[in-house]
Amino acid sequence: MDYNLYIVLLEEDMERVGISEKKVSWGGESVEYNPRRFLFEDKVQLLFTNSKMLYGLDIVIDETQMVLKVINGLRELEWEVNNQISDLKTNSIIKMLQKICQLDKFSICIFEDDETIDQQIKYTKDKDILLLIRTALKWNSPQNIRIYANNHSYLVDE
Repeated sequence: MDYNLYIVLLEEDMERVGISEKKVSWGGESVEYNPRRFLFEDKVQLLFTNSKMLYGLDIVIDETQMVLKVINGLRELEWEVNNQISDLKTNSIIKMLQKICQLDKFSICIFEDDETIDQQIKYTKDKDILLLIRTALKWNSPQNIRIYANNHSYLVDE
């Protein structure tokens, strides 16, 4: 199956979770890619998107919010989940999501290609992001979910 993983967070929180912008040197200057690219632990690549529609969710974008799509590593995580690799905590995407879940405001959207998000889960500290991701990525019963925390301003209709 092909999954998508989008993250919505405040730009000011990116450094707090260890997401940094990837730039290229051009004529002695550091220049942004277009579209902008980001890295977590030099392993997880993310791509900035200007999209205001995210498969059934109306996302309100302003200059402080970032919508990032994970562009590598998700297929490996999916394989690890479905082949019951026990120690997913070492997976870089899981590490990133665990850090994001420590923020006050975020959305994590994970869904299959050509599907819409049909379940929204308000994240609280007693929830386990690892369990939520394992459940979403199961081949025999995939779930298209949005996990969010205290970010009512991110969506038009909640």
